[in-house]
Amino acid sequence: MEGHVKVAIRSVITAQGEREEMRQTGRGLLRQDEDGYHLRYSAADETGQRSNNALKMTGEGITVHNTSTGYTLQLDPERATVLRLQAGGSVLEMGIETRRIHWALEEDEQGEITMEYTMLSGGTPISDVCLRMKIEKEYKER
Repeated sequence: MEGHVKVAIRSVITAQGEREEMRQTGRGLLRQDEDGYHLRYSAADETGQRSNNALKMTGEGITVHNTSTGYTLQLDPERATVLRLQAGGSVLEMGIETRRIHWALEEDEQGEITMEYTMLSGGTPISDVCLRMKIEKEYKER
């Protein structure tokens, strides 16, 4: 699948025994090249808060670049990575342990992306994230 798409995202974040679910919907552009798939999208939650992201899916994992806030998250099941967040003039580093990533984008009409990972602070798990994205081909009316 390539071209303009609709995205529906369901994120579940569990931190300190508390579970929070968030849903977002939006639109994007999906492309495939020799490196893998590239998805740029903008989505909003129920309150209207918008997020802009660029995903790159390759044999080495998934890279998520949040263009709204500027952070880049590398998800690689083969190794732990580090997320660096700008926080009030300083940089906060979080460890990332990827539990599972999966994408199925070969169909013409629809696809999916799954990302499951744990965020750590000083080696201690602080939150588990499970994000599932459904992607559907968008057809423009002429």
